Amino acid sequence: MSTRSASTVELVDAVRSGMCDLAVVEHPALTEGLDAGPVVKLRRWLVVPADHRSARSDRPRLPMLSDLTFAAPPRAGNPASFDAVQDLLRERGLDVDTTPAVDDRAVLAAVAAGTHFGVSTSPPGAVPGVAWLDWAPSALALRVRIVRRADADVGVHVDALDRVLFKERVR
Repeated sequence: MSTRSASTVELVDAVRSGMCDLAVVEHPALTEGLDAGPVVKLRRWLVVPADHRSARSDRPRLPMLSDLTFAAPPRAGNPASFDAVQDLLRERGLDVDTTPAVDDRAVLAAVAAGTHFGVSTSPPGAVPGVAWLDWAPSALALRVRIVRRADADVGVHVDALDRVLFKERVR
């Protein structure tokens, strides 16, 4: 058995084509023709520059981030999820430009540069120039699910992944 990381679109295509037996993908995603497990919500923190006003506020709100650019995975990796997050930010009063950041490391680097904010599944840590805020709406939780081909014999792997995902889920 081997593992690989890729965008949701690439992973779904790999499972459909038989290149992968199963994948954990971000939801929402187009999974037609595949068996899809339940959606699991994983906690994400809002990450901002450590010296930004939102990091010091007693009553932070998303519109406070309007002077920053949103560092997020590229839209091509999962258009449905990208659009859902953008819509949520707009509903909460924040309409900002987005810069592609392929993973949490890229998000944290952009935030540490002082010009971006983002969301991260990485728990708070000692990253110079970054503040983790615990006020990200639960609607920003990372939603994932396991997808597989109906004919794939992967039950033992699905069970193991389910245990890991459900242990990490937002309660």
